[in-house]
Amino acid sequence: MLANGERVAEIGGDLNVLGKFVAVYCKHHHGEAAREAFTVGGIDVSATSLGKRKVCSDCRGVLRHAVAKRARCPLLPKPTCRVCPVHCYAPKMREKIRRVMAFSGRHLMLRGHLHLLFHFLLRAPGKIEYREGCEPAERRER
Repeated sequence: MLANGERVAEIGGDLNVLGKFVAVYCKHHHGEAAREAFTVGGIDVSATSLGKRKVCSDCRGVLRHAVAKRARCPLLPKPTCRVCPVHCYAPKMREKIRRVMAFSGRHLMLRGHLHLLFHFLLRAPGKIEYREGCEPAERRER
C-alpha cells in the first residue's frame, strides 16, 4: 500500500490536503475534544504532513478511512469524488468527508489559501486514466 516510497510520493500532495482539511474541520467543530497526532498502522506517512496533524478520535477515524481509500485508488490523477466513477467510501464516511471538504475548502479559501482553488480546478472532469495493472476487467479484455 503506502509502504512503497513511489506511491507515497505519487499521492503525498493529496494526503497533505486531506490532513489539512480534516484538521481544520476538527478544530472548528470539535473544539474541546482531546486531540492526538495522526498515525496509520503499517503505513509510512513520514513523507507527508499527516504525522503533524492533531485531530480528535472521530476525525482520526475519518482521516484513516480517507488515507486507506486514497492509497488504493486506481485512478491517476484522482478526480474529485463528486465526479469519480469509482465510489470507494462507505456511505456514512462519504457523507462525513463531503462535509469536511465543503467546510474546510470554503474556510481555507476565504482565508487566502487560493492554491486550493487550483487543486480543485485541476481535478475537474476529464479523461480518467487507471494506474498500470488496475484497469477494470472490461478494459483489460479489449
